[in-house]
Amino acid sequence: LKTLELPNSITSYGDLIIHCSTALEELTVGGSGLAESGEYENRRFAIGEVNSLKKLNIREGTVKIGARAFSNTPGNVIYGYYKLETVILPESLQEIGNYAFMKSGILELRLSSNVSKLGTYSFNECKQMTSLVIEGNNLTIPTECFSQTSALQTVHIMGGVVAIGEKA
Repeated sequence: LKTLELPNSITSYGDLIIHCSTALEELTVGGSGLAESGEYENRRFAIGEVNSLKKLNIREGTVKIGARAFSNTPGNVIYGYYKLETVILPESLQEIGNYAFMKSGILELRLSSNVSKLGTYSFNECKQMTSLVIEGNNLTIPTECFSQTSALQTVHIMGGVVAIGEKA
């Protein structure tokens, strides 16, 4: 299985619906299900140790990505994928939670003008990221949001950003 598209109709999921995959390269999620459900406190893992995943598509209509939803640390909804390079965020996205993509392998990132809230550490330690475009909407870039992104070469911050936090 190289490509998986989870339907918009999924609103809940069990633990480890996909686990230890070395073949899955592309995943599509969104709507009211997986992309909004980072539940660190409950230690729920929907997809774990998918270290072959290279591309993540988050569907149009998704407005929030929860805390730790796609970070590469234990305690999140999807964990254990080190090769994730491409994340397609929808125009509808408004909020990205704390630690949402921490330690992922994202190479380039574009945040649309609809994004109005970023969580702390949401892209912290994305050490392969080389390009960042932030349009934002009355957006504050919080503390350590993009810290330790040592490969970052190009940053474009548009007019929608109103404040930048410490070590952002």
